[in-house]
Amino acid sequence: MRITDLYSDLFENASIPAGESRIPVGFKYSLPHTHAFPSMDNYYGFYRFVIAMAGHPDNGDQPIQNELRDVPVAVAYTKAEHDKIHDVAKRMGVTPVEVAYNGSMELPDTYTTSPVMRFSMPESRRARLRGLIRLSEAMLDEAD
Repeated sequence: MRITDLYSDLFENASIPAGESRIPVGFKYSLPHTHAFPSMDNYYGFYRFVIAMAGHPDNGDQPIQNELRDVPVAVAYTKAEHDKIHDVAKRMGVTPVEVAYNGSMELPDTYTTSPVMRFSMPESRRARLRGLIRLSEAMLDEAD
């Protein structure tokens, strides 16, 4: 038996309601922790589940559900695209809700805050470096 046959049998039987499982006993004991999600959308729902799993537990304070979960979104980068979205929506009889309306702008700290950590040299190290510079200059002067 190939592994694809094993999993195809398993997933065919996963849609049976709980308590009425026809999954063979050998599957239940030989597979690792295997989970089926019959109520989850196979595409976008499962994608969101996997993304949330990838960030777990670091994103524990982020809400899993949001107001744009299953809502189509169109983004306009120019005034022409913005007008096109509104014109087509009007022709189709739908009303778009603008959730971001300031246009594409840079963040307020752009060109004011460096992404590179500020260089810092302790005073003792700086003094030692100055001493080495003076020593090398004296050695150069002595060689002349």
